Amino acid sequence: MRCSVIALAAEVRIYKLLSKETGGTFNVILDDTHLQDLMNSHVEPPPVVGKYESSLIKMGFPQRNEGDQAGMCICHSDDPTRCKFVSGGYSCPQCKNKYCELPVECKVCGLTLVSAPHLARSFLHIFPLDPFEEVPAPTHNARCMGCDRGLMNNKHVSNAQILVI
Repeated sequence: MRCSVIALAAEVRIYKLLSKETGGTFNVILDDTHLQDLMNSHVEPPPVVGKYESSLIKMGFPQRNEGDQAGMCICHSDDPTRCKFVSGGYSCPQCKNKYCELPVECKVCGLTLVSAPHLARSFLHIFPLDPFEEVPAPTHNARCMGCDRGLMNNKHVSNAQILVI
């Protein structure tokens, strides 16, 4: 992260140190035209120093085409025994090739094709659950926070199944 500061009245040591430590610039304006020049110098970002590789994945969200004219899908074109003509399917938004099902990587343009529900389901697996903490079984009349039944009186819940998150 790079921080640049434009001071309005006087030089402030902490702002100057912040700018220096992050590789930004520190300036104190002289007049209104100087402020305008300084602001314009920040419109276009400075070039990135060093090599940074993007960790983003480019994805396409194709719409399902029902009743489209029949054509061969590209996902089965490698294996002649599995080739089939389909009337529906999904079209790659970048190169317009047809696919039977999702998720898939487009064989022509390399775009990852997914549907919104696929992406939403995979989001849950990005962040793992916190480890469970085992607690001793309650000796008093503890109650379930979901169904409000007594835990020790419930014949379906054993002591080993009582966990606290």
